[in-house]
Amino acid sequence: MEWIEFEDNQEDKISKKTLDTYFNDYLRFRNEMKDKRTIYNTPQRDIKTIVQNTQYNKRAMLNIAIVILKSKDKPIDMLIKYREDIYGEKKEQQAEKNRNIILNSQVSYEDLISTITDKRVGNYVVSGIDFILFYLLIKFNTRNKDLVIKVISSKDKKELLNKEENFIVVYPNKAV
Repeated sequence: MEWIEFEDNQEDKISKKTLDTYFNDYLRFRNEMKDKRTIYNTPQRDIKTIVQNTQYNKRAMLNIAIVILKSKDKPIDMLIKYREDIYGEKKEQQAEKNRNIILNSQVSYEDLISTITDKRVGNYVVSGIDFILFYLLIKFNTRNKDLVIKVISSKDKKELLNKEENFIVVYPNKAV
């Protein structure tokens, strides 16, 4: 009953694909609850405990609880704070993981820099996609396999931009 009510209220606000994802997360969350309560009648501290103890994706589980509660105008402040904490932890863990990969790759920071610069003039010798990948790798400890992006020129922007893919739009003097 809770899901049907939520779905009816959200049908014209979010895409079918998002509703499908929410439904799967909702079923997992209900399974983790192990009782007959509704999510919107479950205290925030209990929801937090359920999320902390789940084997599923904590962010997805927490998010479905937040959207259900929000749709019923229930308080979500404690859950929002917990979600921010989870995102922060994930970012730190991923950065550390990426740093370890770089450290274990036996390539030093100086090697990376020398690969992309010409020591005689101090300018970058790579351009385009190679420059973007090196920049992200060096500045943000990102691996290129972490990136799923489409690089497009500014002149092709209108015809190629869509909401399903990630893009970097390259202009003559910047990339956005």
